[in-house]
Amino acid sequence: MIQAEFNETKGILETILTGVITIKEIKEYYASLPSMNNLPKRLKVLIDSNNARYQFTDADLKLISESVLPLLGHFEVIIEAIIESSPYETELAFLYEKRNEMKNLRFRVFSSKDTACIWLNTF
Repeated sequence: MIQAEFNETKGILETILTGVITIKEIKEYYASLPSMNNLPKRLKVLIDSNNARYQFTDADLKLISESVLPLLGHFEVIIEAIIESSPYETELAFLYEKRNEMKNLRFRVFSSKDTACIWLNTF
């Protein structure tokens, strides 16, 4: 399950992933973002994935990029910090980070919420 709520005080879209996460859920999540009217054009996203398990492989990462691409017309820049703790999910997130070629998408993997928030607040 993917739950997202915009924290107006922090100016961050806080997203929590729990359970088994599929490509379909990720695509639906990204497709839903333009309908959230209160999001800023410089979108900062904190994704907590510590309690999630991905049901996809590195070959599917391109599908995630394809899901994000239409959003880049709605936002000036998307800055995503993802918190990972398990080895498989961390590796997939690192591969996604390394393969990112979109100029107005910043994506970085973290092991703690504190460091992720510090990085997000540099933008």
